[in-house]
Amino acid sequence: MATLDGLEGTLRSASDLVHFKATIEKKTDCDTDPTIELGSESITLRCGYACPHPSGIANAVEIDDSFTWVGGNCSGQLGSIDVQINDAPDPSNCKIRYVSARSTREPTFTQTITGC
Repeated sequence: MATLDGLEGTLRSASDLVHFKATIEKKTDCDTDPTIELGSESITLRCGYACPHPSGIANAVEIDDSFTWVGGNCSGQLGSIDVQINDAPDPSNCKIRYVSARSTREPTFTQTITGC
């Protein structure tokens, strides 16, 4: 549980940092998927937040190989990506789901802990 809580904190911080930079660069339009540079990484955006895919939020955080990114897309307002804990008894049910921002809300983070 502590691992998931820490991971969620990391994802939230990265999401906030990306949004801050996107706001400064005026890249918060929900009708386009612009990019920003964060360090040496290019981050694809949805509504001014990192898209939920490997070129979005996955580029905004550094996690080791004890986690796996699963799925991911930035199609419209329904995109999501999961981050699973590899050594959990059931990794597909020990994860955090990051769902894309919408024009009416920030991205959401949902923990699934039944497989931890």
